[in-house]
Amino acid sequence: LDVRNSLFDLIVHSQDIALPLGRDFGVRPAVTGRGLERVWSMGFPFKASQRLAGLALVANDTDWRVGEGPLVEGPALPLLLLLTGRTAAARPHLTGSGVDLLPR
Repeated sequence: LDVRNSLFDLIVHSQDIALPLGRDFGVRPAVTGRGLERVWSMGFPFKASQRLAGLALVANDTDWRVGEGPLVEGPALPLLLLLTGRTAAARPHLTGSGVDLLPR
């Protein structure tokens, strides 16, 4: 495991456990923003920049934003879940005209 991946890996897999249990595993937005940067730039295995091409993604609790097109906006944590393929978990926390265009 690349050490740069450890941060987003810990955040995402903690959410995989916490969300179904109705638990809150709080992560500061600035920390999650670092995970967003890494996942967006890495390509394989998530290919987020390809899957979500044509959308503007904006974290409303940190300064992270990428892309152009219909808006998908929300907190950094649901956006990280979206980037890592957990669209169903992310969707309820996202707003904007691009939400209906998200891949299933």
